[in-house]
Amino acid sequence: MPQALAMFKLPELPGQYWMLRDYVLQDARGARELYEFEVDGLLAGRPHRRVNDLYWGWGLGSGPLHFEFHWLWYWVASDWGSKPAYDLAGNWYVPRTFEHIATMSCPKHPLPDDLLDRLKRVEPLWHRAFVYVRFTEARLGRAWCDRFLADLRAAVRVVPVATMDQWLTQLDAEDFRQRDQASRNFAAHRDQCRAHLEAAERNARAPEVRLRITELLKVPPAPAAPFEEEFLEAVKYYAPGSAAARVRAILCDGAAGLPAVEKAKALRREDEETERVFRTLSAGGK
Repeated sequence: MPQALAMFKLPELPGQYWMLRDYVLQDARGARELYEFEVDGLLAGRPHRRVNDLYWGWGLGSGPLHFEFHWLWYWVASDWGSKPAYDLAGNWYVPRTFEHIATMSCPKHPLPDDLLDRLKRVEPLWHRAFVYVRFTEARLGRAWCDRFLADLRAAVRVVPVATMDQWLTQLDAEDFRQRDQASRNFAAHRDQCRAHLEAAERNARAPEVRLRITELLKVPPAPAAPFEEEFLEAVKYYAPGSAAARVRAILCDGAAGLPAVEKAKALRREDEETERVFRTLSAGGK
């Protein structure tokens, strides 16, 4: 076990990573040491593995028959499209479907409650999103999940056009404090207000209004944070009705211009195109 755990701390993923992880998670002490190492790295902002690896790796400990059932179709399709295989001695290979079910249904030790409590106290929104989609309400509790979902909706909420027009009017107010507050309001929602500001800049007559808008537009669009981008890649494939599906639905209804919203919408377009192609092929190419 010590040698197996040491391999997880190497810069590169060890060979047969998932089989090795499966082995470690069957041992109580080994599972705890591995989880502690990964949680410490995540909370320090230096996850030792890509978010995608943590997402699927922590899913290994969710209990008997813990694998994602919506992946079962992939294994079945893979076996269905493959010819029967035999080794050099003439023994028939066990199809991957049965191999995965047999391997992944072995009891694994889940993330301990005390480590999950540490994760529930994180502040960054996308770290909380990761915790939400990985552990769901069953382990996090309704109150925690409700607070997170409310914060996520607030973070991507659309600023109404009427509100942006009101802020533009306040940029030309006689009271300096109102003008300054309007600038701060736009700065807090800069990316989703950018198109509105660009149009206002072309039509602005007051020099100070034009100057304030120009200063706001000088700041380039905010790139997606590394964890945010990796998180969205991790939940690219999800089961309908899952926590990941709820997060993506909220993002797709969010304000245009925000990196997470645009990424979620791009993933939705990919899903729609994949479904369209599948239906076309199912209909015989018509």
